[in-house]
Order: sequence, then C-alpha cells, then structure tokens
Amino acid sequence: MERARRLKIRELGAELTCYLCNGYFVDAFTVVECLHSFCKSCIMNHVKKTCACPRCGTLLNQARLTVALRPDQTLQSVVYKLVPRLFNDEMQRRREFYAHHPQRDRSLSPERRGDVSSQQFVYTLTDPISFSLEYYRSVDEETALPPKRFFQAPAGLSVGHLRKLLTMKHGLATSTQIDILYGGDILSEELIIMDVAYMHNWDRTAPMRFFYRYLTKRPADASAPVASPSKRRRPELAQAAEPESCPMDTGSGDSDKENVENDARAAAPPDATLPGAGAARTTVKPGEAEAPGQSA
Repeated sequence: MERARRLKIRELGAELTCYLCNGYFVDAFTVVECLHSFCKSCIMNHVKKTCACPRCGTLLNQARLTVALRPDQTLQSVVYKLVPRLFNDEMQRRREFYAHHPQRDRSLSPERRGDVSSQQFVYTLTDPISFSLEYYRSVDEETALPPKRFFQAPAGLSVGHLRKLLTMKHGLATSTQIDILYGGDILSEELIIMDVAYMHNWDRTAPMRFFYRYLTKRPADASAPVASPSKRRRPELAQAAEPESCPMDTGSGDSDKENVENDARAAAPPDATLPGAGAARTTVKPGEAEAPGQSA
C-alpha cells in the first residue's frame, strides 16, 4: 500500500489564498457559477464596482448576490486547520474591534464576534491531547489486560508511536500485528492524533478513546485434525517396518540349532568349551598327543 505523503502549506498556497488580497481566506465566499473563492470583504467590495468574477469574468446577478455568492464553511475550516495561527489572530482582531464598538452587530454569532476559544476548533502539533487506550474485546472475551489507561501527549504523536508503545509495554515481538482503532475505524500508522481529532470532530469535552487489538495468524489447515506423532509415518516406511510373513517349517528347528553351534565353535578359541557340551567333549590342547588306547 502506498504511504500517505504530507504536503507543505506552501504547496497549497494557491488554493488557500484570496486572488484579490493575496492573503489566506477569511470568511471565504465562493461564486456559484465558476466556483472561484474569495474573502467575504474582498468580493463584496469588488462587486460594488464590477458585478463579475475577478478571476474569470463570469457575470453575476447583482439583484441576486445572495444566490450568486455563497459562504464556504468547508474551505474556511480547512484554512483554519492548516494555518492555526490565522484563526487565533482573526479571533483576537474581532474581539478588539467589538470591544471598541459594543453596540454594533449584536445579532452575530459568537464566532463572528470573536467570542469563541480557539482550543475548541483548532489544534497545533504541540497542543496536549488527553486520550485513553484500551483493549478491544468482543462481548464474551475475557482478558487479564487492564481495561483502560489514560495518557496525555502532543497532538503530533503518530499512531505508529502508539503501536511501538504497546509492543514494548506488553513484550510483544516486532512482527506482531497491532491494530489501533478509533470510532470503529482502523487507523493508519502515518496518522497523528491531530488528524484523528479533525476526522472525528473531537471537541475536547472528553478524552479521545482509542482501542487496540492483536492479530495472530492461524495455520491454513487449523480445522483439520492433527495426527499424533506415532501416526505420522509415511506409508512406505510403515510397510517396510512390518515383518514379512513366511511359511511355517516345523522341521527346521534342529538345523537352525546346529548352524548356531557351528558358528560359535568356529569363533571360539581352541581351548574354549562349548556351552552344553562339557560332559560329552574333551578339549585337546595343541602339542599334546592323544594317549594310545583312549578314545574321544
């Protein structure tokens, strides 16, 4: 799988800046006909002079500007998240303005008046994020692992760091596959906590809740019964180990006995006495002549 590539803000500069003021969008508005976007104050001042798109010249209906121009909350949210200091500075300017003009625009929303905390919407890589990490268990699964642990780490902490933490904490092998989940979704190791907070619209009212699980590989033939070691012999070896049957010969017992005795006599030293033949045989040492008149 191809790894995600992080883009720098300057690579997206043309998509995040206003054509009229060359600054980042503030209260972005988009022309419905051509989908070109501008700051609200910039486009409103422009249509007072020329009722056309500043970039492509598309004519706008001056009598129906509320239809031809629409606020683009999605684009503005992207700009604030990519440039966090922009949100803070803009909120500060609005608070200072309405502090000097308290009677103006009382019907505006708190965000329009700058009365909203930046911590609720925008995060930076160094912001401390509180989260919990717990084992993802099924309904009937029992485990000795602790149910939940709480952490606080910078928003730039990656999912890959959480996997390394679990590997070291539980003494797992580096080849063990660990899944980190949030909201039921498996997270890629390239994501950071700030990305997950934006993806799931975390609002800081409670710690983020992460889950983890281990995946172990099962053998391909796990369902098949495994034979005991004594039954794993190959058929040809088992057949070779069996004794060959031979016809019974009742008259071969005496001849076998004689053959055994002959072999033992040939291997024994000259002065040895064969077992079982001490009374019937006399051993004659070499060099001694047999006395006349004596029989064996």
